[in-house]
Amino acid sequence: MTEARMAVQQALFDRQGLMRTLGAQVVHASPGEVHVRVPLTDATTQHDDFMHAGAFTAVMDSACGAAALGLWDDAVGVLTSEFKVNFLRPARGDVTARGRVLKSGRTQTVCIAEAWATGRGGADELIAVMTATMVPVRPR
Repeated sequence: MTEARMAVQQALFDRQGLMRTLGAQVVHASPGEVHVRVPLTDATTQHDDFMHAGAFTAVMDSACGAAALGLWDDAVGVLTSEFKVNFLRPARGDVTARGRVLKSGRTQTVCIAEAWATGRGGADELIAVMTATMVPVRPR
């Protein structure tokens, strides 16, 4: 991945108000793969003090979008066409979403994301998996 593509990825991520609100940060970026971490805080919990599924699902979506954007040479943005999430267990701690591209195409890209949470005893637990289709936004 070129420095220019990485700059486009980071700029796109930095413009997302929701990611700022959640306190999410990119912790890894490589061609076709991005990891985003979100802390468990009062702002991200649900009624049982687990992380709200909406919070980490949004982070999974953003990780997939950033991963896809890194492989399109001419795209200036990315939109989600669809996604599906399977929830496996509650998120008891901070969550890291690991998004990666399965198949990149000119008009759409299929990605997967795994969400890993710090569980009891400090070990990471797989809490959710996502499949997502991303479409490029190109200059007109």
